[in-house]
Amino acid sequence: MASVCFLGCGNLGTAILVGYLKATSSRGAVSACVTSPSSVQRILSILESEVPMEVSTVSVTCETQEIERCIASSQVIILGCKPQVLPAVGAQFRALFTEAHTVVSLLAGVKLAKLFETVGVENIVRAMPNTPAMVGAGMTALCGQFGPFKKSILKIFESCGKVLEIDESKFDAVTAVSGSGPAYVYMFIEALTEGGVRMGLPYATSLELASQTVLGAATMVGGTQNPAVLKAQVMSPAGTTIAGVATLEDHGLRAAVMNAVKAAADRSAELGK
Repeated sequence: MASVCFLGCGNLGTAILVGYLKATSSRGAVSACVTSPSSVQRILSILESEVPMEVSTVSVTCETQEIERCIASSQVIILGCKPQVLPAVGAQFRALFTEAHTVVSLLAGVKLAKLFETVGVENIVRAMPNTPAMVGAGMTALCGQFGPFKKSILKIFESCGKVLEIDESKFDAVTAVSGSGPAYVYMFIEALTEGGVRMGLPYATSLELASQTVLGAATMVGGTQNPAVLKAQVMSPAGTTIAGVATLEDHGLRAAVMNAVKAAADRSAELGK
């Protein structure tokens, strides 16, 4: 497996790091490079909590010389900085990137052409994970040129959920569905919960009912089942479910969600210009 350096390691990067450490003990060297001692401590605290047996196997640093050493000695560089600081990262470290590296970007809205312009290597992969990666249930889209490290890169992201390879031309739509999608689902869970409260359930009870229902329903769909068929299985003639479904239809649930996806995709396209 390839040696890996996380260059910038925020909440999402740390979740991917933890997932990778949990998933395999047969791997190359792993390092996490950040900008401040407080970030070093944050990552170490999370590692000590989540993967205590692996803490000693990871180099976590904010020292410039150590960061340069980590980049030079790694094969896969995962860019986890904020998009707005990418030019500064490129200016500081571009000279260290070589054709022996594959650079993987977690930066939302930053296209492969811009990444190439910044880091100057041919092997660049754009990744679009989502926040459920933090609990090992993420959805990550990948595109780009993997070089000789495709197996290692897939392993990193498969350790925290599912992975799809998708053409970059579809990444705005991916961002709108799986990148932003968790927020839409949280809103639905929130509304379903508050509906239960309205009908007399305690909040905690209603939240548990709503969240487990969404989890179970998503599990049944599983990426392959037709949700319309599963929906029909729940509805009996003149029953409670069809009464609720008819109300959602009357209030435009489908159109609202579809329009939200379009708005998010349009905004993603704007940010990528």
